[in-house]
Amino acid sequence: MLIAGFDEVGRGAWAGPLCVVGVVLKDGELTDIRDSKFYSQTKRIKLFGDVVKQAAQISISWQSSKKIDTHGLGSCLSAAFNECAQQLTAEVYIVDGAVNYLDIDCSLSMPKADDNYPAVAAASIIAKVLRDSYMHQLALLDDRFGFEKHVGYGTKDHRLSLAEYGPTSFHRLSFKGVQ
Repeated sequence: MLIAGFDEVGRGAWAGPLCVVGVVLKDGELTDIRDSKFYSQTKRIKLFGDVVKQAAQISISWQSSKKIDTHGLGSCLSAAFNECAQQLTAEVYIVDGAVNYLDIDCSLSMPKADDNYPAVAAASIIAKVLRDSYMHQLALLDDRFGFEKHVGYGTKDHRLSLAEYGPTSFHRLSFKGVQ
C-alpha cells in the first residue's frame, strides 16, 4: 500500500517560514527511520540524502511569516498540507499530529505518526533539514538574531535580540513573543 506521510517544521517559531513536506516511499525502503528529533544535525543531513535518493515522491510547501501574519497559522497549515497532498499519489495520507489538515477522504492524523510510519519520519527529516538550512541562510543576511542557533524559535537570546533591535520582515508579528 502506498502511504503518503506528512510533517511540518516551524509551526511555533517566532521567525521564518512554515515548511510542510509530504513523502511517498518505495516499498520496503527506509523502514528503520524515525522522527527527525531523534537525530543529530549531521545524521539528519545524511538521512536527508538517503530519503531524496530512495523516495518515490516528495512534495514541499512553504508558508512565509508574512502569509502567517495575514492569514493565520491554521489557514497556512491547511493550505500547505493540501498543496503537498495535491502533488502526491498514494492510497492513504497520514499527517503527524492531532489535527488532520487534509481535505482528502483517505487521510488521517496521528500523534507520533513519525515514530510508526517511515514515510512520515522521512517527511519530518526533509522538513527539518530544509527549514534549518533556510534559517541558517537568514542568519547570513542578518546576524543580529542568532537564527543559526535557535532557527527562529523563541529563546531567551532571541527575545533579548528582539528587545534590542525590534522585529525584522522575517518575524511573525502576530505571534505573542514577537509583539
